[in-house]
Amino acid sequence: MKKIILIVITFTFLAFGVNIKRIAISQYNTILHADVIFYGKVTQSDSLGFKVTINEVAINETSNKNIAKGKEVFVDNLIPKNLGRYNSLSNPTVNDEQIFTLKYDLKTKKIYPINRTFGLVITKDKNKTCYVTGQNNYEQINYKTVLKGIKLLRSCYPKTLKSVTNQTIKSKLSNAELLKIKAKNTATKIWIEDIETKNEYYKKIEK
Repeated sequence: MKKIILIVITFTFLAFGVNIKRIAISQYNTILHADVIFYGKVTQSDSLGFKVTINEVAINETSNKNIAKGKEVFVDNLIPKNLGRYNSLSNPTVNDEQIFTLKYDLKTKKIYPINRTFGLVITKDKNKTCYVTGQNNYEQINYKTVLKGIKLLRSCYPKTLKSVTNQTIKSKLSNAELLKIKAKNTATKIWIEDIETKNEYYKKIEK
């Protein structure tokens, strides 16, 4: 049953493809590629983009001081070519809550989705969980644990320069240190194991 649900989730992510070829981006990839990551609630949505009220910031590597708790930011729909290809997927709807993984363009000073990937959707129930997915595993995890897991993952690996990477990603930590990190947070464990699985695959095809 769990494998069937994992397949359904995989196809869901494929449906929200990142470019014309519909290549799905791994969750860990968007987390490592994002300039800003925050938990927020959509307050307005139209053809130009959507507004989000920020509840908690996990990562902010931009010069935008307006990205802070209690502030409202606009996420632009028209992604510049240097950040990804435009795809005609709909915005999150008003009152949707997500952990948004986004890019910041220095030229326009605007915030954009990563190739139409907005982030991790939070369930509309009292538990407020996110589906955390890897290649071989998934789990519904409370959003607070996920936010902590995102910070831990970013402490383990360098920021990726591209939104889709077909190469090994070397950790900043030793294998022993990674084991300790995995024991601390379930979300981080899933993402690290996904990275490790894909690293093994890329090592094989590079030979």
